[in-house]
Amino acid sequence: MTTLSRVARIAAGLAAVFVLTALCREELTAQSSSPLVQSLNYLGKFSLPGDFAYGGKGLAYNAANNSLFVTGFLNSPLTAEVSIPSIGGTATYLQPLTDPTEGKSGQVNPGDPNNKVVGGYLVSGNNLIVSVYAFYDGGGTSTASHFVRPLSLSTKGQVKGPFRVGSMNPGFHAGYMTHVPQEWRSALGGPALTGQGLISIIARTSYGPGAFAFDPNNITSTGAAPLVYYDQEHMTLGTWGYKTNGVAEQNPYPYVGLGDEIGGVALPDGTSSVLFFGRHGATSCYGDGAPCGDPTDPYKGTHGYPYQPVMLVYNANDLAAVRAGTKQPWQVVPVTKWVLPFTDSDGSYHIAGAAYDAATRRIYVSQVFAHGAPTVIHVFTVPSTGTITTKAPSAPQNVRVVK
Repeated sequence: MTTLSRVARIAAGLAAVFVLTALCREELTAQSSSPLVQSLNYLGKFSLPGDFAYGGKGLAYNAANNSLFVTGFLNSPLTAEVSIPSIGGTATYLQPLTDPTEGKSGQVNPGDPNNKVVGGYLVSGNNLIVSVYAFYDGGGTSTASHFVRPLSLSTKGQVKGPFRVGSMNPGFHAGYMTHVPQEWRSALGGPALTGQGLISIIARTSYGPGAFAFDPNNITSTGAAPLVYYDQEHMTLGTWGYKTNGVAEQNPYPYVGLGDEIGGVALPDGTSSVLFFGRHGATSCYGDGAPCGDPTDPYKGTHGYPYQPVMLVYNANDLAAVRAGTKQPWQVVPVTKWVLPFTDSDGSYHIAGAAYDAATRRIYVSQVFAHGAPTVIHVFTVPSTGTITTKAPSAPQNVRVVK
């Protein structure tokens, strides 16, 4: 398989910036008839209630109420259901902040004293699937990740789990989720995706986006089909931990870095695009914020300032090739990287979740602001398939701002 090549990034203001590799150009010559997403329409944003200043992780769309399930605080499992207002408005509570695990979140890693946080949600019939992970699993001792409960957060005594999803460390599975359109379920191996990547204690998770097909109605320890991930032995998107401690250096890798995050995923129906939402850093540094030149985060850890809000586009045909056994999960690479037209109070660009509404073709993306500002939900629409071509994206105007 051809190695990932570097190409220059193209700056375009509020429009997207992407990197297209020679590898992806070659692979696009023999794909299924499902098109790649050529553009997104950016409609604007709305706010979550003020007490969501540090919430917004793990979005899931609920068609029954035209609403979103979302965390209230990044470092706890508290969950609410909120309305979707008009662009520029503020969401209201449909269900108040509640622990969806009913105190069972610690069971994903018994004996671990660190916070247990929600990685993602998925509405499946009358159930809410909730993934939970230990924020700092230094010993790699987590044993499970997913809970199943009724959509009504006030219903008590019916929480099931936690369940182990697949045979790998739960750090690979315990994050974002999304439905798989009917046309891709056979090729990808399941009706939904779950995954995780770039979280603390990186060796327990993917060094980049990860995705596994699974059945939310039949969660088992052998039921996750790997589609894409990058483990410690296969850092395809960039070598980890190569930077001098406490000194920020330019990040040579277009898709992954020490300060990067992946917050959500969507697979719009009628397309062959698997979309991962997160942030990418221009530098790489491990240490305290000031020596690393990161004004958005004073704490010791990984940094990459200045950051960009990004969407990594993968070709679902490549993931299907992994399912078919003709590729390994770490041999799959992004088709493009788009920079999204967001703003941030301090430039931290924490993209915490994504949810897709198939009826309206809307994608909701949450952005967590620093310093107590409210979390906002950005809204995109995926153009109809009649306006999307199967050519590889080749122009910088990938995100159109709709006024």
